[in-house]
Amino acid sequence: MTIFRQIFLPYCLLNTKDSWFQLLNREYKPLEPEVRVRGLTIAKAEKIGLRDGENFLYLYNDGTQPQSSEANWRRYEQILERLMRMEVEVYDGKSPRKPRRWYSEAGKVLPGVPVSSRD
Repeated sequence: MTIFRQIFLPYCLLNTKDSWFQLLNREYKPLEPEVRVRGLTIAKAEKIGLRDGENFLYLYNDGTQPQSSEANWRRYEQILERLMRMEVEVYDGKSPRKPRRWYSEAGKVLPGVPVSSRD
């Protein structure tokens, strides 16, 4: 039986190309638009608790499902908290990849620098 977590909570980030990521649920279906996470590297991902799986960065695995224990939920929550602080660039759905704008952790558009010069 499918549960809420599997559909509505992030499971992994799929690295689609050139640091563009698609956030996926446990069934590998997209949750949000494709984004570029500013400064996200494999080393940074591992530091914040994500697990490298080739083209995927996992927030948890079958052994660390958030609902299976309070410790696993706290770990998952800490990873989400760290991800929420990172700036993202939203893909506008057109090719080549052209961002709409950069957002700060407070959800505000970052002023001053044209989007095209932030790549």
